[in-house]
Amino acid sequence: MNTRTLILGIGNRLRGNDGIGLRVVDMLITQKKWSDDIVIDHTHTSGISLLSYFINYERVFVIDSVQVHNKEIGIFWKMRPHELPHFNFPLRLTHGLGVHTVLDIGKKIGFKNPRDVILFLIGIKQMNDISIQCSEKIDEPLLKIIPTVCNSITQELEINGI
Repeated sequence: MNTRTLILGIGNRLRGNDGIGLRVVDMLITQKKWSDDIVIDHTHTSGISLLSYFINYERVFVIDSVQVHNKEIGIFWKMRPHELPHFNFPLRLTHGLGVHTVLDIGKKIGFKNPRDVILFLIGIKQMNDISIQCSEKIDEPLLKIIPTVCNSITQELEINGI
């Protein structure tokens, strides 16, 4: 089996806070020298189309935004897809079908899912405006989230011997 790892940022740069997954990936690229077995990419693709990104990867890290209540804006969560449906307060994925649903569908149609998928989710407010800037409430926490995501991914890779 291929042991490559994908770090995938999901979002839309024209929808303000929704582009945070892409911004995090942009910053991760400049934060450190990653192994050749690690591919860092970004997409605005959502839903079942995400399966095409998971092909040939044993491990996938997804960085995305989730719409939450005001008190959770700017908060960062790390979880596995199976944990998402049991989240303890309402949140809304910003890209239609969530990764957990996409992986379930893939499994049902015979797709060989990655061995390990970890979600890095960042709470944002509802997106109504077209903007290339993140809101002030996100910009400040973003600077703290980047090293946290980078360290968390590095730890996960070290645990798995990569």
